[in-house]
Order: sequence, then structure tokens, then C-alpha cells
Amino acid sequence: MGHDIVENVEAFLAAAQVQAQAQSPLMAHSAGMPGPNPAALMKRYKVNVMVGHDAANGAPVEAEDLPTQPHLIGRVEYAQELGALVTNFTQIKPGAPHRANGGFLVVDAHRLL
Repeated sequence: MGHDIVENVEAFLAAAQVQAQAQSPLMAHSAGMPGPNPAALMKRYKVNVMVGHDAANGAPVEAEDLPTQPHLIGRVEYAQELGALVTNFTQIKPGAPHRANGGFLVVDAHRLL
């Protein structure tokens, strides 16, 4: 990640300049000017936290009423862009065992079979 940031430092500087101009009351009209989109630039450095549990709340209890493959294993969601379905790592959704990590998973054995 550090190497990628160093390679793209010009894009970061340009994005910071565009963002500063957009926040300036004197340059409010320039918010629509072309340039790097800071949100799109930072998207590649996002973290996809599939599961986060607060230790103060105790162990999670996950009851899975519909134990289908996507609900148990997880899934990848897609978005439509210009008529095509696209995905990225931020659209990975956890399954029931992931959500119950460190706690309890309750599954009806008859439905599972």
C-alpha cells in the first residue's frame, strides 16, 4: 500500500487541491470542475470489515433460519455500472459462521440437511 501511495502521490495532491477549492467559499463554483475524485481515489485503500464484535456485549449468538449456501458461506454482491455488473472487495458479505465468530451459531439440522 505504501508503494502504491508513493507511485500515485500526484493524484493525492491533485485530489487534496480540488477538495480544498470545493470547500473554499470563494471557489464554491469550482466544485464541479474536472479532476480526480477523492472518494474514488481512496476506494482502493478501504478496508472491508466483514465482522466486528464489541467485547463488552458478550459472545454473539447468530440464529440462521434459512441455511442456504449464500447465508452460510457468504456472498459477493454486484453493482450495475453502464449496463454491466461489477464488484470489488468491499461487496463481500459474510456468512453465518463469520457473523457468529467467537460466539454461537444456531442452525436447525433438518433445514440444513
